[in-house]
Amino acid sequence: DEVEALMDAVPRSVFLLASTECCLWGEGRAVPLQGLPLEDALVLMERELGWAVDPEDRPAAGALCAMLEGYPLRLLQLSAVVRDSGRSLTEVAEQVRQHAGTATAALTELALARRTEPERRVLAALAVPAGASLKAQRVSALAGLADARPELDSLQRRGLVQADDRGYMLAGSLEEELWRTEDLTAWAERALEHFASWAERRREDVDALIEEADSVLGILEWGAEASSWAEVLRLGRAFEGALTAVGQWGAWERVLGWELEAARALGDRAAE
Repeated sequence: DEVEALMDAVPRSVFLLASTECCLWGEGRAVPLQGLPLEDALVLMERELGWAVDPEDRPAAGALCAMLEGYPLRLLQLSAVVRDSGRSLTEVAEQVRQHAGTATAALTELALARRTEPERRVLAALAVPAGASLKAQRVSALAGLADARPELDSLQRRGLVQADDRGYMLAGSLEEELWRTEDLTAWAERALEHFASWAERRREDVDALIEEADSVLGILEWGAEASSWAEVLRLGRAFEGALTAVGQWGAWERVLGWELEAARALGDRAAE
């Protein structure tokens, strides 16, 4: 709805939108984004592997590229599995074929099989804030590690984590896969408590709060869905002032809605 409102506000502009599924009907046209052609996919794999694909492995490499639809991120993850495990492309291709699920699910399982316990904690921490980026220090705190940067670097090299100027986030659809296959409830509860305590201490620091806005909104949404009302009310009340200070009215409305729902669930008439 907000995208449509924006398009209506500037009707002479041209918009290019990217999403995992079609969400605007009758507006413009949808163009499916295909993966890399086989030869380009092989070039990418060889660059990541650090060696040329052997002739005997080339049929398996081609089959894997086809099964993974040539998507670059999946090819990066595949190359890391082969490079780090010492298995050949032919062996990996056979494992993917024998998997009961899709090729992508098989690859994700292979990629996650080699994670260490600290890496598991980092991935769980990154899965919580609904796709928002987290600074390395925040990941360390949420994962219960003194310094998560070695794990973040390792996971990034294997195509499981990506980084931008805002911080680190899970790559591709890994977040959905982790929520589907693992119980992350305790990690989400930990994050909700962490952000509530932090926001209460930094209530007057608008810049710091807004820098973490995406993460806070993501964990608040989870808290509302999980009916963790006491922490939702704490975090919402500590955070909402920053949204008004910078004029993020849509986000403010969402936070107020969650606060109101929490107050009513708790029977807190004063907060309501």
